Amino acid sequence: MKSKDAFIQEILKDIYNLPNPKLEESRKIQIKAVIDNAINGDDIKEHLSIDVLVNQQTYIYVYVLTEKRLVVFAISPQNKVNSNSFSLQEMQKVNFNSPEPAQMSIEIVLSNGNSFGLKYSEDNKKITSFFQKLDQQLINKE
Repeated sequence: MKSKDAFIQEILKDIYNLPNPKLEESRKIQIKAVIDNAINGDDIKEHLSIDVLVNQQTYIYVYVLTEKRLVVFAISPQNKVNSNSFSLQEMQKVNFNSPEPAQMSIEIVLSNGNSFGLKYSEDNKKITSFFQKLDQQLINKE
């Protein structure tokens, strides 16, 4: 199993290889610190780094699945980092849908009735695979 630091280095490599938005090299240390701090002492199981169009601006979203929670980082075109953490205990399920031809959507349903998700091309197997692993972890917690 990879160490936490090896996973974080892999995450940084992934986000710096995304075409948009281009991250400033000088921000790498700060972004690493934010990710490291948010993950805390959790064991990382899986991660996904993707660029996402939000209100006509491209953001980088990083999803990190640990043994206890899902941590979501949003990096803006201005290189600002926001994070949210969702305990696996507060997540009920992952819904997979195909709302339109050649498109997939994922919705993560929380126990308080709230949800969040994303839409993407059905060709992107990397996104589907990551969220299937999250879904399996939610099934196994029961």
